[in-house]
Amino acid sequence: MDLNVVDPRLAAGRGEEYRAGALRDRQAALLALEAAEGDGDFRLPLSHRYEENVDLESTEVATIDTAIPESNVGYQLLQRMGWRPGGGLGREQQGITEPVRLDASDNGVRIGLGRQEVERQYTAAEFIERRALEAEAERQSKIREEVKYELRMFYCQVCHKQYQAAHEMEEHLSSYDHHHRKRLAETRAMLAERTKKERSKKERKRQEREMARMAAQ
Repeated sequence: MDLNVVDPRLAAGRGEEYRAGALRDRQAALLALEAAEGDGDFRLPLSHRYEENVDLESTEVATIDTAIPESNVGYQLLQRMGWRPGGGLGREQQGITEPVRLDASDNGVRIGLGRQEVERQYTAAEFIERRALEAEAERQSKIREEVKYELRMFYCQVCHKQYQAAHEMEEHLSSYDHHHRKRLAETRAMLAERTKKERSKKERKRQEREMARMAAQ
């Protein structure tokens, strides 16, 4: 008895050999085999990583200490733009003559010139000493502000005197000098208020006389 499978998902193969990764590897191997059997050059797929039987002894590796040869495309382009061997970069060849060295950090990560300069400043001995002095100055300034805030409670506004302790402030508030100055200040305030009221009263009477005179005309 033959059964016709309607759902294509039930007809698909199952197992490790039918997984997406295995299918891609198999397809890449078939493409490589077809390229090897064809007339064209043999090429590996882009995703292939060649790690076995690698001979690096005869491989030329570019380094900062080794100058690029005259056959290099960049070398030839520089010569076309007016650069001469041994000269610096720029129109007047006033630039650097040695390549910029970007040293790798402990974890193998290379940093740019700006970040490298910042790291050098933060690790310099004079910068560390300056940061310590600035931190100490900031701490002293904060302490002075706190002391100044606390001493405001021991300042007499009447006598304009500053005291350093609570008992000194209490003794001053109960002293004859403080009460005398306080009474004097209150008397002056009363006289000033009375003078202000009298001046306002005189000004009001003057305005009334002026209005009466204008009405009589």
